[in-house]
Amino acid sequence: MAQAVLYMQKEETSSSTVEAESLLISVTMDAYERWDTETTDIPGAFIQADMVGNVHVKLEGRLAELLMKLEPKLYNEYLYNGNGKHTMYVKLKKELYGKLQAAMLF
Repeated sequence: MAQAVLYMQKEETSSSTVEAESLLISVTMDAYERWDTETTDIPGAFIQADMVGNVHVKLEGRLAELLMKLEPKLYNEYLYNGNGKHTMYVKLKKELYGKLQAAMLF
């Protein structure tokens, strides 16, 4: 039996990237109030979050070939020729940068 695809309405989602105007308003208020502020970045934060649900990614061309060359015994059986390009489908174990869910999971 096939699993249902997780779908979120656009109105129920949010972006992890702040709008430039919102940032300018915030730093203006911080300066006016003379607040000390700090920012931080967590390298690789998205790849630290476990994947929710089943997400498959299609790798084509050089990327699929490189993955196969990295571990030929493991990946060779999954590499096939689709429309004249080497193609491979992979299932993600960790979140992918840019997915709406990724920022919410970390």
